[in-house]
Order: sequence, then C-alpha cells, then structure tokens
Amino acid sequence: MDIRLRTLNPNQDYPRLADLLSTTELEPVSPDMLLARQQSAPPAQVQHTTLAISTQNSVLGFSQILHNPWVHRGQFWVSIVVDPAWRRRGIGSALYDHALAFLDTQKANLLITQVRDNSAPGLEFALHRGFTLTSYTLESWLYLSDFDDARFHDFPERLQASGIQFFTLADIEATNEHQRWLYDLHRRIYETGSNSAHKKRVSISSFHDFQRMLFLAPWFRPEGQFIAADGERWVGTATVGHYINCNSMHNTFTGVERAYRGRGIALALKLLAIRYARQRRADYILTRNDAENAAMLAINRKLGYQIKGGYFSLACRIEFAH
Repeated sequence: MDIRLRTLNPNQDYPRLADLLSTTELEPVSPDMLLARQQSAPPAQVQHTTLAISTQNSVLGFSQILHNPWVHRGQFWVSIVVDPAWRRRGIGSALYDHALAFLDTQKANLLITQVRDNSAPGLEFALHRGFTLTSYTLESWLYLSDFDDARFHDFPERLQASGIQFFTLADIEATNEHQRWLYDLHRRIYETGSNSAHKKRVSISSFHDFQRMLFLAPWFRPEGQFIAADGERWVGTATVGHYINCNSMHNTFTGVERAYRGRGIALALKLLAIRYARQRRADYILTRNDAENAAMLAINRKLGYQIKGGYFSLACRIEFAH
C-alpha cells in the first residue's frame, strides 16, 4: 500500500507509539513511560525508530532498533509493531527492509527480537525472515487483594534467626559503595545462572550503565530494593518498582547466590516485595521468569502467582555484503 517512512519525533509521536505498543503488551503503555525510558537510556545506546505514515498522515506502525553498550558490537534489538487494523498489507515488511538498510550501516551481525505467545502472525513474520527461537519467558501476576499473608507470617523471621538479615537500600545510606555492592551481587548471580542457556542469553552492563538504568529509573525507590545478607556479605536481592499508570508493581529481578540457594531466601525476598506492594496499595504485582527456571516458577506458584501469558525470544544471524 502507499505509505511513507519517517524518523521519530518524540514530542509529537510518543502518544501514538504508546497506543501501538499497548496492543502488544498485557499492561497499557503511556507516553510518560516512553519518555522515561529515553531519559534513562545509557549515553552510548544506539536507537533508531522509523514510522510508517499513511496518505492521511496517520501513524500505522513503527520499527525500532536498539544497541546497548554492554552487548557485543554487532548485536541489535529489532522490534516491528503495526496497527492490528492495518496488518498483512506490507507495512511490516517495508519497515523491516528499512531497518535492515540501517543495520547494514551499523555492521550488525546478530538480531534479537521478542514476540508475544498469542501472536501467531508475529511469530510467523519473524520465522519467515530467518529468526529462530532461543527462549520463552512467562509473565505471572499476583492480585494483592487475594494474597493470603497469614501462610507466611513468620517466614523471613525464621531465616533471620538462622543468620540471614533482610533490609532495603532505604535502611542504609545508598552510597556509591553500596551501589557497587549491589552491582557486584547482580554479576555474581548472573554468572551462576541455573543453566548454560541462561548464561548465554543474559548479560550485565558496566557499573555506570547499571547505575543509570536502575537508580535513575522513574519507578525505582530505595525502599523497593531488598537485600539479603549473611553477615557483611550480600547474598540475595529483589527489586520491585511502582508503575503508577496502571497501579501495578513489577518484581523486575529476584536472585540469590548459588551457595545460598535452596534455603528459602528467594521466597523471603519475593514475600517482602509483595508486602511492600500492598503497602503501596497497588492492585497487583507482576514478574517475568524464563520458562526453564523451574525453581523460581515453583516459588511463584507457592505465593499464588498466576501465569497470564508470555513471549518468545528469537535471534537471527545476518551477513551483509560489503
């Protein structure tokens, strides 16, 4: 069909982009969320967004390309979103071909994308272009009005009696040193992922980028950053943030060092995150987990989380002729 392509104008286009993204997510996306992502992006991030415009000057879809500085130089994230009413008219293909032309200038050799598990056309689109499945992530929700806290009323206290202490960054001075401790803890947890596939998929940024992405995120609060410690050693952590536009909390990360797993620390951290979410009067708490992470999914079930859906991660190796 007759369309033209142009680059993104954030001040003008974020409301429409938020509407389009909301058709692909379980929760609504707001323009403020898009602005916050832009403001917290690392300075070295490569971001290229192209819009498909109709003859009536309506935005029918967009493509977005991202490269973060902590992944290898040739790896790029690619996303194509088209208004459901305008799909199967060649708009997605035009956006993808345009994206490939830009990726050629960036010397890209590996593309990463995600497709929701209820989008058969989206999955077909990616597979037809050479993408292959690499992982499956589940999204689980816990409605806080249904949570029975009485089942766990003394659980963190029992662990504390065994020597494990729990606190938040609001309980201590969030100095640069403590931020570094949290960063180092994340690195240790990532490096001892539950399986080799996890290690291949997960990377972690530099300390500077970690600070920017976490501590400058609009949803971040020190009282929502939980830490488990054995004496002076930090051994586990859980992060929870408040998304005001839909009054939800996101448990964005929970992890425990390998030597301390199997002792209930992750359960205690997730329980503390739930209690914090209830204090904030959120409607529900959401978390995402790799489908292969059986241990964390079992904890979620024990707490009462319900799986609402998920998304596939896919990758495609490309080689441009130069």
